[in-house]
Amino acid sequence: MMQSGVPLCNSCGEPVGLNSKGEVFIACHECNFPICESCVDYELKEGRKVCLRCGIPYAASLENPITGDVEKDASVNHSSMVDHLQNYQETGVHARNLSNFSAVESESNAESGNPIWKNRVESWKEKKTKKKKKATSKGEQEPQIPPEQQMEEKQITNPVDSAYGLWLTSIICEIWFAVSWVLDQFPKWSPVNRETYVDRLSSRYEKEGGPSELAAVDFFVSTVDPLKEPPLITAKTVLSILAVDYPVDKVSCYVSDDGSAMLTFESLVETAEFARKWVPFCKKYSIEPRAPEFYFSQKIDYLKDKVQPSFVKERRAMKRDYEEYKVRVNALVAKAQKTPDEGWTMQDGTSWPGNNPRDHPGMIQVFLGHSGAHDIEGNELPRLVYVSREKRPGYQHHKKAGAMNALVRVSAVLTNAPYILNLDCDHYVNNSQAVREGMCFMMDPQVGKGVCYIQFPQRFDGIDRSDRYANRNIVFFDVNMRGLDGIQGPVYVGTGCMFNRQALYGYGPSSLPTLPKSSSFCSWCCCFSCCCRSKKPSKDPSEIYRDSKREDLDAAIFNLREIDNYDEYDRSLLISQMSFEKSFGLSTVFIESTLMENGGVAESANPSTLIKEAIHVISCGFDDRPELHFY
Repeated sequence: MMQSGVPLCNSCGEPVGLNSKGEVFIACHECNFPICESCVDYELKEGRKVCLRCGIPYAASLENPITGDVEKDASVNHSSMVDHLQNYQETGVHARNLSNFSAVESESNAESGNPIWKNRVESWKEKKTKKKKKATSKGEQEPQIPPEQQMEEKQITNPVDSAYGLWLTSIICEIWFAVSWVLDQFPKWSPVNRETYVDRLSSRYEKEGGPSELAAVDFFVSTVDPLKEPPLITAKTVLSILAVDYPVDKVSCYVSDDGSAMLTFESLVETAEFARKWVPFCKKYSIEPRAPEFYFSQKIDYLKDKVQPSFVKERRAMKRDYEEYKVRVNALVAKAQKTPDEGWTMQDGTSWPGNNPRDHPGMIQVFLGHSGAHDIEGNELPRLVYVSREKRPGYQHHKKAGAMNALVRVSAVLTNAPYILNLDCDHYVNNSQAVREGMCFMMDPQVGKGVCYIQFPQRFDGIDRSDRYANRNIVFFDVNMRGLDGIQGPVYVGTGCMFNRQALYGYGPSSLPTLPKSSSFCSWCCCFSCCCRSKKPSKDPSEIYRDSKREDLDAAIFNLREIDNYDEYDRSLLISQMSFEKSFGLSTVFIESTLMENGGVAESANPSTLIKEAIHVISCGFDDRPELHFY
């Protein structure tokens, strides 16, 4: 129990207590600083012999506090102590807080020059200085060894007799990890950063007042199950392709439905109708990105750089149209949740051919394009083609690779663009200039002929800023792929890749140019890499044999460039003579398309005949032959 009228010690918080005369213990008669006898003894043992408040040495006030040698000083300060006690009784329970605040003030005063805590701080500094000197002297005598190195050395030099096999296994694993790490660093030694100059491409191939001479591009989009890959996800990919900044007659989009789902077909019908409004809106106002879902969800100032007064009104109308389009597609998805017992039926009353996804004929439908619907302003739109290859029991269809092979053959018959760009259904083009940037390299007059493919990097939406789980794959796309580009070329990651069609067929230029390391170009996000031959290695006998075969093939291609001048008999004889049927199947139209270096379809070709031939090349007979697999 706290004694009445006795102040609390400013150091330990306990009552200061009484001296031998029964009076309140006073350590300093100059300032009457409240501190108990135990704390004073501790301070004296630590060598701190001055008052914490006023800095007067304790020896002067404690020299004869009991014997009365300093009674004069005691009597002089008695009134001040009485005043202190009276103040304490008036303040009550707040006295301890006030005394603590006074202690804080005393510490701050000490820092400004008063002798409070001076001895204590000096002792701390001395100890710290001694430790530094000791560490410095030890460091000069004995160099520090990293703990990891010490652990490795101890692990290698101290085998465990009772578990020798386990010890040996761990040593082998450590060596293998070290070797693999060194090998992993090799591709990163010579990274290449590439840039493009789209304006130079346009000035060379797009003359004012004349037709565009840019090469055509066929886009491939593959999907299987619309319930696992929602139609709206596929639609945003298709819409971003149809709205790219490229001549509309040079762009074709092929959607492979490997699940033969009527839901995918009907959603493409709705997408084609919405594209008639979306594509001209994007090109009129230079919208980026041109996937509507991500454009309308951006939290940015969409009025930036927009100067046309009608933009706000048209944007609101377009957003309303897009929301209505989403409602219609969602209604189709809700309807497809339960399949009727008799299967799906089309609007004309006929049964849907793909009711059995494992046994159905090939299906092709052209929605947009030269012979299809135009946009709301009457302009032509890029071609949009629905493809579902034939499926029969007992045949190997090879999943996505088989679907890509079917699209190569169908596109060769219908449009035959010299370049192909494939995308997964959940990827979209986030830069409308991406195709032009790819063409900066594919159509380069010096090295374009030797390029096999260009791999675009992938960027991902919906990731937190810190990317704590490394979902952006920055190390792979921005470090490893650039390093591989410096060696010879990047790897194909399965999507976002632009191919030279002739390279897929196995054709190649007679002499491939050397790609200078200084030449570079950029991708639709940051960079993209190319796969081409950097230098011509020395030839072995097998390469000489292949070159001779290539010369024969090139001679055949040279003859077939004038194939239009041949009659039907000479044409079939020449094709059969070079055994093209073994390499490309029993389709004369497809074989002829593979020999057109610059792509294209004859103007005299009948569209209905081409559709029939395209259905023929996606039959199971083509899928079942390994020599017809390009992927």
